[in-house]
Amino acid sequence: MVKMRPLQLSIYLPWLLALATIAGCTPANVAPASQQASLSAGTILSIRAVNAASEAARLRTLLDDSGDHGRTAQALAEFIVRADDGATLSIVQVNDPAFRAGERVIILRDAQTRLARPG
Repeated sequence: MVKMRPLQLSIYLPWLLALATIAGCTPANVAPASQQASLSAGTILSIRAVNAASEAARLRTLLDDSGDHGRTAQALAEFIVRADDGATLSIVQVNDPAFRAGERVIILRDAQTRLARPG
């Protein structure tokens, strides 16, 4: 006959508490990856240089906070873009690729919104 030992709660209790603590740290409002980043297309309606020193400094700070380090020493430009879904967007970024008004662009939306050339 096999003798059964009683379950010793003191052995398993620390593990159960650790597991419950870790499970409680998971964020509840995490969006699926498909909702975190998106691509759409649009047309540049106009471009203007961001000349005001205080406005440029404020925007550079925002870009630095989003991880765009090293690219903010260049002049910033504001792009007014009409997305294909009809929305009008104002996007501020460095005009590295020398975009022009009337040009078709890809609108990349994730942690920040930025423009890129199609394909």
